[in-house]
Amino acid sequence: MSKRLQLILIIAAFVLVGGYFSAHSYVEQEIQGALTRWLEENELEERMSWESSSVSLLDQSLTLTGVTLTLDGADPLSAREVVISDYLENAERLRSRVRISGLIQQGAELEEINQMLRDQAALLNLSEAQTLQIAPVDLLVVSDQNDVTGEALSEFSLTMPGVISADVHLSMTDLYDLRAQSKRLNAQLMAKTTPEELSAKDIQQVLDVLLKGSLDAFSLRLEDQGLLPFALTAWRGNNGFSEEQFTQWIENSRSGCQFVLYSLPETLAPTCDLVEPLLRGQLRELTLAASPQQPVKLAELFEVTSNPALVTVFDQLNLSITGQ
Repeated sequence: MSKRLQLILIIAAFVLVGGYFSAHSYVEQEIQGALTRWLEENELEERMSWESSSVSLLDQSLTLTGVTLTLDGADPLSAREVVISDYLENAERLRSRVRISGLIQQGAELEEINQMLRDQAALLNLSEAQTLQIAPVDLLVVSDQNDVTGEALSEFSLTMPGVISADVHLSMTDLYDLRAQSKRLNAQLMAKTTPEELSAKDIQQVLDVLLKGSLDAFSLRLEDQGLLPFALTAWRGNNGFSEEQFTQWIENSRSGCQFVLYSLPETLAPTCDLVEPLLRGQLRELTLAASPQQPVKLAELFEVTSNPALVTVFDQLNLSITGQ
C-alpha cells in the first residue's frame, strides 16, 4: 500500500470518527435540551431524576435508566427505563415517542397483593397459570402536533403483563396553533398552586382549544391477558352461582345491552352478541372504533350532551365494537 493511500485512509478514519462523535453530541444536546425544557415548563426539574443516560444514533433516542419522579402527598413513581425517540421540534411541529418500562409506585406492596391473589386462586382450585399476578406497568406515548396543517395524532399504550393491555389511537384535524395554545394554557395552569385555584375561565380556555378540532379517527383496544377469566371465576365462586343462575344472569345482561343500544347507531347492534363470550371469559380482545367518512366536529359531539335530539351526530362516527 502506498504512503499516499495510507494517508488518505487515515484522514478518512479521522473524519468518520469525528463525524460520529459530532452527530452523537448533536443528538444528545437536542433531546436532552428538549427534556430539560419540558421539565422546567412543568416544574419537574427538582422532582425527576435518573441514575444514568445514553444516546443511540441508530434511532436518535435518549435512554434514561433508574428514573424516579417525586409526587406530593404520595410515594414516588419509579421506572426501570424511559426511552425518548422520534423527536422533532420546530416552530410548526412537535413530535415525540416515549416508552416507559417497569413503571411502579414505590412502597406498593406487590408481593402482599400477589399473595392474596394466590390465596384466592387456591380457594377456587385454579392452576398457577390461571392465577392473576400484578406486575409493573409498561407505557408508550406517541404524539405528533402540526400547527400548520392542523393535524394532531396521539397514541397511548398501557400493558400490565399477565393482566391486561390497552391501546388508544386518536387522530384529529382543524387544531391550528395547538402547540402555541397548549404551551400558553400549560403555563397558566402550572401557575396555579392548587386545583381549587382553577377558574371557570381557565377551564373554558382548555375547552375552546379542543372544540375547534374535528375527530378524524379513534380506536380503543383492550386485550385480556388473564384479568377477566380470573375475575369472573372469583365472582362466581364468591356468589355461589350455579351454571343455571350464571346463564340466566348472562341472558339478563344481554337484554340490558339491547335496551341500552336501542337508540344508538345500527353499527353497534352486533355488540350485544359479544356479551355471552365476554362474560364467559372467551373473548381475548375488544375494540371500540370510530371511523367517520368525514371528520366530525367535537363541538357537535359535546352539544349532544345538552340536546339529545342531536344524537344522530353519532351516526356520522361510524362506530363499531368488535371482539375476538
